[in-house]
Amino acid sequence: MSEDYKTKYEYAIAEIDNMRKRNRKDVDQARELGRKETVLAVLPIMDDLDRAEAASSSLVDQAGFSAIRSKARSTLAILDVQAIETTVGKPFAASSMEAVARVPAKALTAGHVAAELARGYEIRGKLLRPAQVVVAEDGPEDIS
Repeated sequence: MSEDYKTKYEYAIAEIDNMRKRNRKDVDQARELGRKETVLAVLPIMDDLDRAEAASSSLVDQAGFSAIRSKARSTLAILDVQAIETTVGKPFAASSMEAVARVPAKALTAGHVAAELARGYEIRGKLLRPAQVVVAEDGPEDIS
């Protein structure tokens, strides 16, 4: 009879351990989802800072935008978020970019990035938001 109780005790201990592991996993997943949702809500502000800095004609304004953007990027880095570098003239990479428009190739090779409209980001090495880019193509202008 005591062997039966011992088996039931060991089973109960194993169940409790499994429950702790499941709960820890659920909490980690919920935390990660919350992090992603928060960062996705902030990224449009980063896009606006990039656009404002690019449109600014004053060196003082550009320095201010640059400082704000630098601080924001540092904050995102604390959250394990990194910008994906997109280089004009480099080949389009479907794994980290979204082609939102196409333009005639002219000076660029077809299939290469002609412009970056919004920077892409990854969180802990996983794609969070693809870069929105314009891609050069052969043939007439076709905006998708």
